[in-house]
Amino acid sequence: MIAYNSTSFKNLRIKQAAISAGKKGLLVPAEVEAVLQAYPSHFYTADFFIRVGLFVLTYIIMSFSFGLFALLSIQDIEKNAGIIFFIFAALSIAALEYTIREKRHYQSGIDDALLYGGIISILAGVNIAFEPGNSVMYLLTFFLTGISVIRYADRLLAAVCFLSLLVVIFDFTTASFVIAKSFAPFAIMLVSLFVYFFVKKKAVTENLLVYDKCLVVVEALSLVTLYVAGNYFAVREMSNVMFDLQLQPGQSIPYGFVFWISTIIIPLLYLAIGIQKKDMVLFRTGLILVAAMVFTIRNYYALMAIETVLVISGSVLIFISWWLIRYLAVPKSGFTANTTHDDSLFKKQIESLVIAETFGQQQSSGTQFGGGSFGGGGASGDY
Repeated sequence: MIAYNSTSFKNLRIKQAAISAGKKGLLVPAEVEAVLQAYPSHFYTADFFIRVGLFVLTYIIMSFSFGLFALLSIQDIEKNAGIIFFIFAALSIAALEYTIREKRHYQSGIDDALLYGGIISILAGVNIAFEPGNSVMYLLTFFLTGISVIRYADRLLAAVCFLSLLVVIFDFTTASFVIAKSFAPFAIMLVSLFVYFFVKKKAVTENLLVYDKCLVVVEALSLVTLYVAGNYFAVREMSNVMFDLQLQPGQSIPYGFVFWISTIIIPLLYLAIGIQKKDMVLFRTGLILVAAMVFTIRNYYALMAIETVLVISGSVLIFISWWLIRYLAVPKSGFTANTTHDDSLFKKQIESLVIAETFGQQQSSGTQFGGGSFGGGGASGDY
């Protein structure tokens, strides 16, 4: 299934959780060190700047390599372009597997570049060689990125996979019947809601621990797409552009009142449930979408200048943030300003891991029975 060593992968997640807990003061340095020693990970993982540098360098090398393949077939470049892309994709994936298995790279920048380059080459090769049309390319993107997520647990590809699924649903809905165009936003909302609950359920499954970050990305995206599909501004403008409705200023879309209700209710619902369940993904998404709600209302009902709205809104948010930081300096009802909550199953288990490791390595400091030094009753001749 997954290309990376499962044990090292899980150990890396545990180490990251321990380091994060140590920075927040939830674990003392000795406990963090105990976890790091007990759960070794043999991956080579670069920091952000090195990762970006290696990514760019790898892509430059891949571009020169692809240019070399193209030069070898310069006489029949139009005829062989698809084959060149397929060969290049196969070499990229082979190099990726070698880098992971033999060099133990994980998010080093090199494996990222090889993975993305391989997928892009496959899609380009299919499009050039077979010209299958947009619908087939959407479906192929969904399956190809889905398989890649299962194999490589990449967060970016998880996002692309989910978005391509929505594009497939939208394309199928709008192409089936003319009347179905009116229900396309509702179809996107239903799919997003289903994916959200599915991901939330699977996020606590132990067998999927290696995909925890991918699941969080899809969870957040599903919340955003659920709102965007029900946002009045997004639906109205996209309907104008894609379906040529030619709506005039002040003219509403079909079922416009439903979209106005969802535009206002969904962000507030996210905030309420996020606070109640202490779900930071819901809460943070709700905060962002409140701004989208205000923008939508302001776009159609201009009560005051946009600059005034932004200044007032920013000032209110700053005041609320300042007040909450002061109020939550002492934890209340499970909320605090000093630490953040994380739904990752690894961080939920970190306390038990530390306890098991710490107490598993400790030896009793009481009386030791044996050959001497008081515990043995002087059996070896000394007390």
